[in-house]
Amino acid sequence: MTDIPARDFEPPAHLTVALPPWELQVGNDLEDVYCAYTEWPVIITRGFPPVVLDRMRDMGGWSADRLRAIRVDPALLDRFEELLNALPGQDDFPRELDLDWVSSRRRMSEEVEHLLGVARAAIGIHRRRYYDYGVMLRRVRLCASMLSSAAQYPVNLATFPDLIAHYRQELSRTTEVLVAMVVSEDPTRPRDPEQWNLERGFAAFAEYLVSWRTGGADLDDEFHERLKQTDIVAGFRSSDASKHDFMWHKHREPLPEEELMLLPVPHSVEDREQLEERLAAIRSIAASGEFERALGLLRQLRDVCRHVLGPVHPLTLHVQVDFAATHCVVDRAGTAILMLFDVATTALHYYGPHHPTRYLIIAHAHSYLLGLAPDGAQELYNFPLKSLVTSGDTGLSPELRRARHTIRAALGMHACERVAHPDRRGTEPWHSRAGTGNSSE
Repeated sequence: MTDIPARDFEPPAHLTVALPPWELQVGNDLEDVYCAYTEWPVIITRGFPPVVLDRMRDMGGWSADRLRAIRVDPALLDRFEELLNALPGQDDFPRELDLDWVSSRRRMSEEVEHLLGVARAAIGIHRRRYYDYGVMLRRVRLCASMLSSAAQYPVNLATFPDLIAHYRQELSRTTEVLVAMVVSEDPTRPRDPEQWNLERGFAAFAEYLVSWRTGGADLDDEFHERLKQTDIVAGFRSSDASKHDFMWHKHREPLPEEELMLLPVPHSVEDREQLEERLAAIRSIAASGEFERALGLLRQLRDVCRHVLGPVHPLTLHVQVDFAATHCVVDRAGTAILMLFDVATTALHYYGPHHPTRYLIIAHAHSYLLGLAPDGAQELYNFPLKSLVTSGDTGLSPELRRARHTIRAALGMHACERVAHPDRRGTEPWHSRAGTGNSSE
């Protein structure tokens, strides 16, 4: 046995390491843009930071040039570059995610999905294997990053339990598909002998994934290290830019109340009263069960309020809360939750701690979130509602005292104790029970 020579695990000297195939990079880049238009991280982080936008546009443009070289339809690639330029940044991300924005985003994702299929067909069967590697590796990376970064998001993802479950299921699916791709001996997806180093790296990752899936599929340090090593073999290098995928915009501290600009629009008392009457009529329509009709009317009323009263007038924000919550009864609960948090954030941003509108708007959103996302409702109660409703009346302005009384009554709170949250659905006409809170009227 001592005569057995030492085994040489290195390839023969004449075999050089080829550069990773460009098709793999193109698959990764196109899937990257597709994810930007279809997945939740960009919504939760409210757009991409500039360094990520620059990287995505750079790499997307490079991939478009490679596809032009193999005669992919130039019109499709021109449109793809328009979609690259339309990727949302944090400075131009919409404050409210309405149905028009969601529909536009869906159309854009369908265009990128179409290009993914066209590019795959143009690449041909002899290099398609590596294009598919790039697509699936990007999806594995997306799911892993989403799940491991959940605790760092500005929105508590525990309020979106279905979202966490979705990405766990998607990670399970994508890793299974990637393993099947790597071990496949399908002659229509042949291996390139010059890519022996790449194939060895993907084979090692696939072997690990098999044991990882049977061992509980925990996203531990070893999983991330194996994924990182596979990225390196594939030609993707870790950089400061890539670490910004899941950053969010940090706003400046709120301005002092006396410096706060509420973007008022001149209007008469009659204008406001007419809009309040329209809101009451729409609520009656919703109460009768005509939810789709109510949703359309609320969208129209929201636009009118923005124009007549201003985008952050109390009545405008109350209409937005009703508009957001009505999405729930037409089976769009996820959209409703995000929109309700958006309106609450707007109230926090534009109204100072001594303005009753700050608390009335958030209490209105909170009343709906109790049934949709209890953990999220608790966050809004903890800040800023708790500080108002658990304090005494001493030192409060008459307007703030009335707002406190209204919110405590809605929460089922008595003189000296707080009871469990009632299962309410925001039926109170918050805009009228304690006034609009707009001292400028």
